[in-house]
Amino acid sequence: MPIPFRYCLLLGCLWASATTCLQAQFSPAQEVIISTHDGRILKGHSIEQDSSGYTFWLKSARCNTIVKQEAIAQIDTIGLWAPTTGTYLNQVGPNTGFGLKKGEVYYRTYLLTANFAAVGVTDYFSIGAGFDVASSIDQPDHLLTYAIAPKITIPVRENLINLGIGAIFLKLPDYEGGFSTHNLYHATLSVGTPHRYLSAGLVMLQIEGNLRPSPVYTINAHWSVTSFFALQAELFTGTPIEGTALLPGIQIMGRRVDFNIFYPFGRFDQDFYASPLPIASLSVKINRPW
Repeated sequence: MPIPFRYCLLLGCLWASATTCLQAQFSPAQEVIISTHDGRILKGHSIEQDSSGYTFWLKSARCNTIVKQEAIAQIDTIGLWAPTTGTYLNQVGPNTGFGLKKGEVYYRTYLLTANFAAVGVTDYFSIGAGFDVASSIDQPDHLLTYAIAPKITIPVRENLINLGIGAIFLKLPDYEGGFSTHNLYHATLSVGTPHRYLSAGLVMLQIEGNLRPSPVYTINAHWSVTSFFALQAELFTGTPIEGTALLPGIQIMGRRVDFNIFYPFGRFDQDFYASPLPIASLSVKINRPW
């Protein structure tokens, strides 16, 4: 029996000025995140400023690098709060090639009903957990839905191609067996930078303990128009969901939070489906290196 669309959406859910107005601020001997006009995100320590530009010690390159002033869109000092990246989750899914760095904490809530949080254990491995109350609203005697979501990211080519592999283990209210009956296993290749990328991948579904023989195919894109505004889209299609779902939307990115709004619609088993209202989510990212 194919998985109902409301569960597909639920599974996925468990899954400040414009650039032209920003001026790069330089503070010696501080850990910073440098955002460039071509979409790169660089992390390191500021060293000095001279006529050729800014000199930083970059963690990824493990060497001093000069970044020309005209290439820099923004410099943010890393403290308890750091700029959000908008890359850990799509509109509803974690199927991207990007992940959290060590010490980063990510939290997202969908209309205060579905809640998900993740932490970067290393630069290439993160673990997340979430719960959803929507499935028990109309049936108060039901338990909540819970999820555990590990994810590994592999940089195939730095700042260009990244591979993400992960799983979502679910504990649904009406099923025994804990987190072993309904699970998702996903693999996604993302091409581009964290702020401008196109991803394609597949998701294998395990329903009532049985692995579906065919995958759900996914395509998603994120394109930052400015430093605070991005266009997003996500598509799911395949036999397990008996159709295709499309989720176009936008993301407003702030220093501490991201705000997403998207509108899901699609065709399932020859019937057209459209959400009566757009769906909104709020994300918070905390960066506390250790």
